Amino acid sequence: MSRIRASRAWVPVICLLVGAGLASVAWWLATRKDRGEPTPGGQVAVSYDRGPHEAEQLLRRSGRFDHVAETLNREVALPHDLDARIVSDRTAIQKGIGGPTYVPEDRTVYFPWAFVSQSHDDLVELSKHTAQFSHSEVDEVLANAMEFVLYHEFAHGMVDELDVPVLAGQERTADSLATVFSLLSDEEGEALPLSVAVLELTRAQHGGTPSIADYADDHGFDRERAFDAICSVYGSAPKEHRELLSGPHALPSTRAELCPYDYNALVRDWRRTLAPYLTHSGTFLPPGFDPPPKPTDRERDDIADELKFQPGD
Repeated sequence: MSRIRASRAWVPVICLLVGAGLASVAWWLATRKDRGEPTPGGQVAVSYDRGPHEAEQLLRRSGRFDHVAETLNREVALPHDLDARIVSDRTAIQKGIGGPTYVPEDRTVYFPWAFVSQSHDDLVELSKHTAQFSHSEVDEVLANAMEFVLYHEFAHGMVDELDVPVLAGQERTADSLATVFSLLSDEEGEALPLSVAVLELTRAQHGGTPSIADYADDHGFDRERAFDAICSVYGSAPKEHRELLSGPHALPSTRAELCPYDYNALVRDWRRTLAPYLTHSGTFLPPGFDPPPKPTDRERDDIADELKFQPGD
């Protein structure tokens, strides 16, 4: 399917909004490559309810969401299928969800079209008041950000399916895995986390003073998540992303100096954690890396029994 972009051209500079100031972020699109056939075993798939015409054009007919599934199938051999359903408002209400959500018992990500529409409206509002995005730039940022969100929700599914230890919270873990998939495996590369950073900062701008519920939310603050994404992009190639250090609301130097170490540790740790399930068809594993064998279901059950919490431990 056709993509809504010139994939081998530079993406225009996009402005990130924090308060009343602007910080400029430039990125380029990774060159398309043939990275092998989908792996056997459990598969990732996406299905669609009817949605708003423009949203469907941007994400369904362009193949953007199907591309996420293809990337994950190329990179990871899952024990079971994982599905994403892009659902109508009615289905979202029936499921009791207000935004993209992974439901473990269904092994399914439910992604409401309403979330896409609301995200579009947030970016249009930003364009009206500050950033002056063109229509095509709004669509570009929106499509990239929605791809990242889908990676994030599938990351929840992988954490659940592969019994990945979660030591820093579910949401931060899913963000980190989505970022690594974006930077290592997706042809759009840094465009995905930087675009979701734009969306997070836009929402922070319109969110007002944080409430008690905001402090208690397991997702963390929008600005925190945005700068985590920016830090990972900068850390992945500091010399190529010096523009992220300039401007009135750029990545602070005290954080920037840690970003290369944090990014390298993030990639190393995810490779170690997912190694038994990663394939050689993609780019997540480095050349010559020999992953350990996947544990059998019996071995996984035995480990779970051994580690089961006992009262008084």
